[in-house]
Amino acid sequence: MSQSVHELAGKPAPPESLVNLPRLMSAYYTTEADGEQITGPLFLGMDTHALSEAAFRTAVEVFAANRVELRVQAGFGYTPTPAVSHAILTHNRGLKSGLADGVVITPSHNPPADGGFKYNAPNGGPADGDTTTAIQNRANEILRDDSKDVRCIPFERAMAVSTTVEYDYIAPYVADLAQVVDMEAIAQAGLKIGVDPMGGAGIDYWDPIAEKYGLNLTVVNRNVDSTFRFMTVDRDGKIRMDCSSPYAMAGLIRLKDDFDVAWK
Repeated sequence: MSQSVHELAGKPAPPESLVNLPRLMSAYYTTEADGEQITGPLFLGMDTHALSEAAFRTAVEVFAANRVELRVQAGFGYTPTPAVSHAILTHNRGLKSGLADGVVITPSHNPPADGGFKYNAPNGGPADGDTTTAIQNRANEILRDDSKDVRCIPFERAMAVSTTVEYDYIAPYVADLAQVVDMEAIAQAGLKIGVDPMGGAGIDYWDPIAEKYGLNLTVVNRNVDSTFRFMTVDRDGKIRMDCSSPYAMAGLIRLKDDFDVAWK
């Protein structure tokens, strides 16, 4: 049986469908809510969802209080998951001890009101089922105990401790693209490229990529808005950045006649 299509699917999100940001942030702060020995740095990133920056601050406060060697994007910029994976792999190359891992604060393509944490293992990829289950179970234990045993220090102090280090995720990632993609061939082809970051964490990556490799690349949407009001509505009437949905991607699809290649 085919799923019904919402009357707003593929159309701009109306104001009444947008997430209430003040209410969402209030809920974050008022709602109650052991693994392998990895001794290297933890690379921490966040996306553009409304709850991500609040969760980022909380994570920094807890990691710093527990003396975790933390790496955060310089200037509190957004960090796409592949950049965190790249940082982990770069650090771990050739090492057998002192391995790094990472956390990305993101609910992926979920609607604007959602939040989430993703753990990236030392192999740079997402955690396996056993690791995810262990983290989930431990987190639930902590919540049931009203977080009584959680060590935490104020954010300003957490950012000032020696174990918290600002890190440039962008430049190393952009530089290494040429190791896996023939960027010179793309530049020489003279393709007219359109990119819609769709308010995502890659917003600050496209200009450095275009500049370094001499690409004819236009960023068509530079909006970072945690309500994602610039999106078109998905099949079920919700706002989400689902790459597989022609309704959510309607704005991107409309670029097909303006560029040789268009992507998010």
